[in-house]
Amino acid sequence: FCVTMTSCVLSLFFLLSLCFSVSAVDPTGLRVRITDRSLDVLKGVGLEFLKELENKRSDFSFQWKAVKCSIEGFTLTRLTVNPAQVVLRFQQNSGLQFEIQDLVFTGDLEREINLCLWREFNIDSGRTAFGGAGVSARIAVTLNRNQQGRLSVQMPTCEFRADNIVSGSTGIVGYALDLLIRVFQNYFTTQICPAVQTYVVPKVNSMLESITMVTPLYEALGINVDYSLSGDVAVTSNSLDVPFKGLVFRQGETVDAGSIRYRADPVFRESNLMAYVGVSEFFFNSAIMSFYSTGIMVQVEQVTHPAAKAALKALQLFRQPLRLTDPLSGELQVTEAPSVNISQKDGLTVNARARVRVFAVPARRQQEQLLSVSATCTVNMKVAIQGNYLTLPSDNVSCKIITKNAFRDFMACFLKEQRFLCLKNSVSLRERSTIMM
Repeated sequence: FCVTMTSCVLSLFFLLSLCFSVSAVDPTGLRVRITDRSLDVLKGVGLEFLKELENKRSDFSFQWKAVKCSIEGFTLTRLTVNPAQVVLRFQQNSGLQFEIQDLVFTGDLEREINLCLWREFNIDSGRTAFGGAGVSARIAVTLNRNQQGRLSVQMPTCEFRADNIVSGSTGIVGYALDLLIRVFQNYFTTQICPAVQTYVVPKVNSMLESITMVTPLYEALGINVDYSLSGDVAVTSNSLDVPFKGLVFRQGETVDAGSIRYRADPVFRESNLMAYVGVSEFFFNSAIMSFYSTGIMVQVEQVTHPAAKAALKALQLFRQPLRLTDPLSGELQVTEAPSVNISQKDGLTVNARARVRVFAVPARRQQEQLLSVSATCTVNMKVAIQGNYLTLPSDNVSCKIITKNAFRDFMACFLKEQRFLCLKNSVSLRERSTIMM
């Protein structure tokens, strides 16, 4: 099934664009689809990104043979573009393409040029102010999945043109540089894209390599989710699909993904909304296995159901006649990891095996077991979103007593009344902006 994705995820996909990569057999727990209906939102995110580049300092250096040039305090002081002059589109089997017209920019930097012989000799230092008008660019961005399931950016297409580029520098070499820029303006504009591909793209890939592909899902229990890519990113003319592994696990434990039950990866059959999120059985089964391993699927409550209480007191008359006045408590415990099935008709169906034990609880004395009954239960759930939470409210609980016992019908009522802690409450998972997931 699919649910509409909230807008907080959209900013992640300003960089996510596409493409081809290595094939993989990892199951997919989460799949995200961004459609062309969200391109205006993505364009807005891109323009905000350009705005954030203003007044950001950066330092870098490069060397050509014996000449070493160091740039410090490179700052873009102004970046202006008309949103109507920006075009963003999906490219079939390629990625995202950006087209920008009439961009205006200004900036400044501090330079130092050294001649490297047996030691470095400073031949120039000074300040340069630069600017450009009538700038247009066409950039295609693709994204690959590497062997580790991480992202790597490529820029196969980059075209840059400027009607006018000016600079004002201090120092003798600076004046010569200003003259060269005026005379060889076309040459300098052709070197901008290679410079971006040489220096900017590797920095972006280095940043992506440093991002962890694991995020906490339920910190109190040490439960995390792995949102590394499980396969290739697919792009059509009107959508972009990103598959995530979506493996939920406990910190410090190793999980065999092949042991987790699932039937199919999420598949989208429409592109009418801005974005979609698909969740498979793999995600839910890995999550429920992780929660089961923590030992929290146990609930102890006082027996209050009238029919169940009357039946248990009748049994107690024969088994524990001296404790008829003692209160009774019931313990419901899931005895093996539940399994989750997803169908279009029923939504989520959780199948669980549990044991019910009833104890007499005398004051200041050790409790004694009165009855133990095993049962299998099926719970139907429907997915809903409440605020910032994905909730799974239970729709119907049906239990079948598998212990041969004269009180089975009464205990079935008791089970349905009390429910399980893990099945009674809605399972709430805080939304993440990341793996996905």
